[in-house]
Amino acid sequence: NRDDNSTSDTRTENMFGCVVPGYPPQSGFQQIEQTKWILPFAVPLKTDKLTLFLTTQDIPQGHGFGVYMTKEGEGTEYIGFLTAEKPSDIFTLPPNCVNNENPRALCLGLSLEPIDNLKNLEEGEGQKQFNYLSKKVDLCRKIGEDLQNFASSFAQTDPNSGAVLLPGDVFQKWMQRLEAKLSKDKGFLD
Repeated sequence: NRDDNSTSDTRTENMFGCVVPGYPPQSGFQQIEQTKWILPFAVPLKTDKLTLFLTTQDIPQGHGFGVYMTKEGEGTEYIGFLTAEKPSDIFTLPPNCVNNENPRALCLGLSLEPIDNLKNLEEGEGQKQFNYLSKKVDLCRKIGEDLQNFASSFAQTDPNSGAVLLPGDVFQKWMQRLEAKLSKDKGFLD
């Protein structure tokens, strides 16, 4: 016979399941507070994806579970959420959590939170992703413009066909110049 507390503890520990490709399924989440659960990883993670799912639809109205990844000494990072309407998802892990040398330092966390809070976190993450991609696009544009300017200084036009001709080693020369500029001025492409 179980008392009410042990039944409640068993129910909350088994509310979630986690699958990391190449590893056995995990369901041993530990409840650390009334609305928080963790799953420490006992083995190094060699993939940046995991699937997390709810094993119950018994979630308070207007709430969901925020999903977080923690690496000891580096803080906690929000990676997504689950709700009764979205009871499973595939999550991408932060790069610092893959191929970890100290596997016990990694921990997956879930926190029961109002859906409005989770939506705000999602919007913040979306903005961070947008900013990251915008910076990458800007960097690519700057590199492309630098290459175009450099290559055009070597360009010659074939009088017969009108085709633009470049020396065969123009890209190698450009790379050497780019590397030299970056070694002298780290902010060259900023």
